[in-house]
Amino acid sequence: MTHPLTHAAMRRLNGANDMTDTQHTPGPWRADGEPWNRIVWSSADNRVCFMAHSNGLDDDRDIATSNLIAAAPDLLAALIALLRFAENTESELGIVLGSANSARAAIAKARGKA
Repeated sequence: MTHPLTHAAMRRLNGANDMTDTQHTPGPWRADGEPWNRIVWSSADNRVCFMAHSNGLDDDRDIATSNLIAAAPDLLAALIALLRFAENTESELGIVLGSANSARAAIAKARGKA
């Protein structure tokens, strides 16, 4: 389930009025399939990606990696919401939080701007 701030947080980050301006495939995403045939799907049942696999050398890792990728839209939305909180804290206290800088860098990387 997506976080209730997902769409609002994405709009703030993107400077968009609605989710149609989001450049990545909207979430939620899910991963399923056998370890050698994992697929990440969007909520519209469109494939987001086919996963590479280890030819049975590490099925647990292959499954965990696909689950992490499937969580990406939710993770991004949560990070955006947390960044807004951190920025308010920075503003109120007149400090720079290292974790906020890390969040900014991760968001930029997710948006292809890093």
